[in-house]
Amino acid sequence: MIGKYKISIRSKKFNIDFKVKRNITVIEGYSGTGKTTMYEIVEEYIKQGKRSPITVVSELHLTTDVDTDKINNLLDTYTNVLLVVDDSDILTDNIDKLKTILNLGAYIIIITRDATMQLDFAVDEIYEMRSSGKFYRLEKLYKP
Repeated sequence: MIGKYKISIRSKKFNIDFKVKRNITVIEGYSGTGKTTMYEIVEEYIKQGKRSPITVVSELHLTTDVDTDKINNLLDTYTNVLLVVDDSDILTDNIDKLKTILNLGAYIIIITRDATMQLDFAVDEIYEMRSSGKFYRLEKLYKP
């Protein structure tokens, strides 16, 4: 998992560009800041594919499925996989599953209201979601 990967997500009501720089990226924000909207747009894009009115540009293959066997199968097909999780409890309640997914080589975006969740390891990429109309951005929450 080397390098930075640009992600661009576009729909009629939601536009965001950001980079995934580490194997775990956390996106937090208050209610109504667009976190779940982003997740739902990604999920809709995955379901509809090219028929979707949503545009996602990424070198990473996106998934929202936390099943480790399915992620492993995706990694057999694609060089890099990005797992997007809307409910951090799915992974933080099961640290072993999170470690397994990371050991498989997948990148993970955890979308949460609270970036202070308890993880067994350091997370350097923690961002807060901000918006202005339909344009969204991520601002680094903790700076060294």
